[in-house]
Amino acid sequence: MIFLNKRDPYKSTIMMLIISALVSLYFIVQMFLGDYSAQTISGKKQELKGLINQYERNQADIMMHEKQIKALDTDNLDVDILESQMREKMLFTKPNEIMLIAPD
Repeated sequence: MIFLNKRDPYKSTIMMLIISALVSLYFIVQMFLGDYSAQTISGKKQELKGLINQYERNQADIMMHEKQIKALDTDNLDVDILESQMREKMLFTKPNEIMLIAPD
């Protein structure tokens, strides 16, 4: 704790001004360079937008996969979907067809 010196009041006043200036400087630096600065918050907002976009893409993928799973359910078995999956995954061909595989 800082006490005022009765013999030299100017020294105490100068000390208080220096301490006030240092505290003010600390807060000003934190305002521009700290965790809650405008630059940091802007970067966090951009990161949040990217994560929201990724979340929406993942939700769309989940819905597509759920639709495919539902289509392959035994109650809703669609022969055309089953055949297209066999052709794609297992390289299935009909007897009168020729399959050409191109390298990636």
